[in-house]
Amino acid sequence: GVRKKLAASYDTWDADGLTAKVEELRAKLIQSAHEQQPQIIFFHCNCGCDRTGMLAAAYSMRYLNKTFTEAMGVAEQVAGRNLVYRFQVGAQWYCESLIKKGLYHGYDCGNCAPFRCQDTGDPVDAHYGMVLGAIMLAACVTLGGVA
Repeated sequence: GVRKKLAASYDTWDADGLTAKVEELRAKLIQSAHEQQPQIIFFHCNCGCDRTGMLAAAYSMRYLNKTFTEAMGVAEQVAGRNLVYRFQVGAQWYCESLIKKGLYHGYDCGNCAPFRCQDTGDPVDAHYGMVLGAIMLAACVTLGGVA
C-alpha cells in the first residue's frame, strides 16, 4: 500500500536527510576506530528542536540493534520530555524505510503508545517555559526578590 511506497522512497522525500546523517555519523565513528584514537562526537541540532533525538534514535536502530521503542525511549529520557512530534514521526518513517531495505526486523515502527500518537503541541515550548520559570525563581530567591 501507500505506507510501503512511502517507506521505499523515504530517502527522496525526507527533508532532514536523516539517512545521510546517520551514515555520516557512522563514517566518523569508523574513521575514529581505524585511527585508534579515542574520540567523543558531540552532535546537536542548531534549533534545539529534537533533530538530535531523531538522529540518535535512527542511529540506534540502524547500528546499535535497538528497537524503535527502545531508541525513542532513550531519546526522550535524555531530553526529559516528549520529542517534537514531527521528529518522532521522522524517526518512525526512518524505521519504516529500514524495514523496506531489510535492515530492521522489528515490528514497532508505528508504536506511538509510549510517546505521542498525535501532535499535542510543542513540548519544547512547555519544557523551556518551566526551565525558564525555575531559573527566574531561583534568581529572585538568590537576589532576595521573592517574599
